[in-house]
Amino acid sequence: MAATIDDVKDKTFDYIICGGGTAGLTLAARLTENPKNSVLVLEAGDANIGAMELLLPASYGSQFGNDQYSWPHQTDIDAAIGPLDVAYPATIDVGELKVQQTFVNAGIPLARKPVNGDPAGTYYAPITYDPKTHMRSYATTAFYLPNKDRPNLTVLSSAYASRVLPSSQNASDFTAEAVEFRHEGEVYTARAAQEIILSAGALKTPQILELSGIGDPAVLRPLNIPVKIDLPGVGANVQEHFTLPISFEIRDDVPFETLDGLSDPEVLKKHLELRPTGRGAFTTGIIGVAFATLAQISPRADEIIKNAEEKIMQNAEKLSPALLEQYKMSLNRLRHGAGCEFVSCAGMVSKPNPAEPGKRYLSIWVAMNHTLSRGTIHSVSNDPEVDPEFDPHYFEQEVDLQVSIEMIKFARNLKNISPLKEMIGMSTLSPSTWCFS
Repeated sequence: MAATIDDVKDKTFDYIICGGGTAGLTLAARLTENPKNSVLVLEAGDANIGAMELLLPASYGSQFGNDQYSWPHQTDIDAAIGPLDVAYPATIDVGELKVQQTFVNAGIPLARKPVNGDPAGTYYAPITYDPKTHMRSYATTAFYLPNKDRPNLTVLSSAYASRVLPSSQNASDFTAEAVEFRHEGEVYTARAAQEIILSAGALKTPQILELSGIGDPAVLRPLNIPVKIDLPGVGANVQEHFTLPISFEIRDDVPFETLDGLSDPEVLKKHLELRPTGRGAFTTGIIGVAFATLAQISPRADEIIKNAEEKIMQNAEKLSPALLEQYKMSLNRLRHGAGCEFVSCAGMVSKPNPAEPGKRYLSIWVAMNHTLSRGTIHSVSNDPEVDPEFDPHYFEQEVDLQVSIEMIKFARNLKNISPLKEMIGMSTLSPSTWCFS
């Protein structure tokens, strides 16, 4: 049930889950299948149930960066089963099929089993889409709403978990007993009889641990946070999966339904009317995915990987055994696995360059799946309302930069390969006019 603070404060539950997102709500639904388990979910955000901007497959990405759905973190710039619906939209534009054929002609073959454990290759991507309602299927619709009336499930939104409280102050025996959280400006606690699960996301979970006194003393002591457990790995070894977008302008004489027209009120109205029938732009989103080895997209693959291996071995004595093994695995996946990712979308989504009114675009994101740069996420204050600092250490490892350059070059060259060659004009809007290949 959706709870009030009186249902939660100073109460005891078998399990407390901090974070009602993709993992948190899924876990809550699974745990409450046993009627003997009582579960509390503390979700920092608002419920936002029924928000159409989140339910339409084509539009949820437009909310990235919206303060209503995100947190103002500081950034230091340097499945096959279950209730979640995964499906293809009812219609696929012929232009989208041509984009995938272009990847094939560029040397990336069709994926053999893209949703059964072998994503290598190019394929038209199924999305979390309910073919019955033509809406997005996500944690709220798949795991919360069908189970919201379970008497043993309690969900409190706008509840900001700040720290985990131990059962005693004995420094040698930290046993989690309660969660301190903030709701509408007040501080409350809730107790757990069995377990407390931190599922607050990659950015907030390290902060909750650090504010609880669990982390690197070098981080905690300057913030006047008593060290309960010396655990330097908290907030370290961050591997950011960043993307770099480029966009191509579609020629006026090429039929291709993109999302760009939705900025026109009349076009928007038309597609909103089509959506309940499973047709139109609002039933789509990401249209294609391609995973490749570095050798499939760059003649410099051997050189880049060899240079990275040599640099790693030169510094091997300074690296922990775990990090050294991670580096070896990442380079092996770059050489033999799906290390290079390309995602296509029918519309202009790249920034900072704006779309020209009346024009249509194809955008392609590139992403290195196993970066070697390692960042940090750490608290900067003992005040839970002060967000942690995220330092991704972008391109700290030269191999990440070199691979990204080769991927951008490959993506930009797609405009010279049929059938995309016959679909686009001369304009390439991103990364920028100063980026050449």
